[in-house]
Amino acid sequence: RQLVLEHDNWVSSMDISPDGARALTACDDGVVRLWRLADATQLAAVKSPGQPFNSVGFSPDGSTAILTSSEDKRVWLWDLSVQTAIKNPQTKAAISNQSDTTLRPFLDFNQFGGEVWASMFAPDGRHVLTIGGNDAQLWNLESRRPVMRYSPHGAVASAAISPDGRLVATGSWDHSAKIWNAATGHAIRKLEGGHTGYINSVEFSSDGRELLTASDDGTARLWNVETGKPTGVVFGGHTARLLSATFSPDGTRVLTASADKTARIWDRHTGKLLLPPLKGHEWAVLCAKFSADGKRIITGSQDATAKIWDAATGKEIRTLRGHTAAVSCVAFSPDGTRALTGGQDNTAKLWDADTGKEILSLPGHTQEVTSVCFSPDGRNVLTSSRDGTAIIWLAKDWRTVGRNVADAIRQP
Repeated sequence: RQLVLEHDNWVSSMDISPDGARALTACDDGVVRLWRLADATQLAAVKSPGQPFNSVGFSPDGSTAILTSSEDKRVWLWDLSVQTAIKNPQTKAAISNQSDTTLRPFLDFNQFGGEVWASMFAPDGRHVLTIGGNDAQLWNLESRRPVMRYSPHGAVASAAISPDGRLVATGSWDHSAKIWNAATGHAIRKLEGGHTGYINSVEFSSDGRELLTASDDGTARLWNVETGKPTGVVFGGHTARLLSATFSPDGTRVLTASADKTARIWDRHTGKLLLPPLKGHEWAVLCAKFSADGKRIITGSQDATAKIWDAATGKEIRTLRGHTAAVSCVAFSPDGTRALTGGQDNTAKLWDADTGKEILSLPGHTQEVTSVCFSPDGRNVLTSSRDGTAIIWLAKDWRTVGRNVADAIRQP
């Protein structure tokens, strides 16, 4: 049978557990569902007592789910060992997941004051970072109390925790970023004067010594975390808003994608273009990712194509043609042998990354495919769509299955 995760409305958020065995989905019907990926079995479900949950995520060890409703200004924790209930953090009383049951949130910003737009687990798995309004806050999971508040700042659009958990960075629509002491909440330094537009993303380097910011002003910049000063490294060749900036897997390069129809690869240390811009798309580049080994890049564009590039030479290896509308999401398999694309033509497509041959077209959705991802072991992929479904597809050995979609998604 088809491995389809059926929903009654749009799927707004999803996540795959660290071990690749389970998935969480949030639906606009207000229900978060826990699934077993092997057979698409629903293990449990919980319903929001108010507005739908808009984001979900697993804890680093996979034992807990974090659920956020920005409209209700609340954050819930779900102990996944109690798969049919949410526990009230204060009373420890199990609450049934029936739709008529009132759930008590882990964090209620209606009582605290302020906004919550998103929340995430800290790398240590013992804290939660929330983002909303003009600040970010760190909460202790055991005590359910705020550990620290990183405020004031302008409207906080993004936040990140350093690899060692000692620092928090926030990026704001006031054109600045701030670095905070995670333990004391003191603003160590403000990173300003570098951008003239909204800062949309912040990312620590793997060694925690630098911060990468990307902005609507069309630039990305590196900052010295210790001093809060720009390193002088500016990735500034784009001619339109910068949609994303990320480090390569080995940390030596930065990849940016822009509405100016290009993606660019930069020397992380000098800010110089390592190669000419990756040109070839006829419209905005919507997404760009490195392969796990850093040797290739895949981009998706509004021109309805995806392209694979040699990350060492910048040469276009091949164009993946087959979508009839914009390619909105892309991914490489963990081993780099396959590429997956999702588009506004309601389909996902699997490609041989070495030959560019379309292996399968996956027409299971009836509206735009909004995200695609491989499980950590590469065995499955999960696609989500505005049609209210998330579908599990078999990602191993598809070449031997043939081009029949029904056979391809049958349990092995």
